[in-house]
Amino acid sequence: MHFPRMVLNRRSAQDCRFRLAPALLAVSVWLSAGCGGPAAPYTIVATGGNITYEDGTPIPASITVRFVPQFAPVNPREHPRPAIAEVDAAGNFTSLTTWKYDDGIIPGTHKVQILSPLGQPLPARMLAPEYADAVNTPLTIEVKGDGSPIQLRVPKP
Repeated sequence: MHFPRMVLNRRSAQDCRFRLAPALLAVSVWLSAGCGGPAAPYTIVATGGNITYEDGTPIPASITVRFVPQFAPVNPREHPRPAIAEVDAAGNFTSLTTWKYDDGIIPGTHKVQILSPLGQPLPARMLAPEYADAVNTPLTIEVKGDGSPIQLRVPKP
């Protein structure tokens, strides 16, 4: 069996390098930019808090709280993102996440959703279903820019 011998001359090797140079430059610029992404267009405040029934007892379920901003975007392309936090068995939450893990929450008015970790409403025997609805939740809070703790109280069903 005979295989054709590939002949590369000096000219074709230079052409190859000149074709690869723009691609390599693009990749190196992309890699040097980092993976952090753009900075958040809103002020973010690190804070935490807790959620309990009005009598101070914790809600007996694994829950996630979601803070939905109720203010206008800074521009048509940059809408404020909700902050999300997991709640421990005592009702405390510390790692509020808006843009990246544990960065905090945007100060201002927020509607508060109370959900299961899978994003579903909690059973009605634990909490009224309207607390899982971002539009109709009766729980609204004002987050201050000073990082003061968020205290959430809900009625027992």
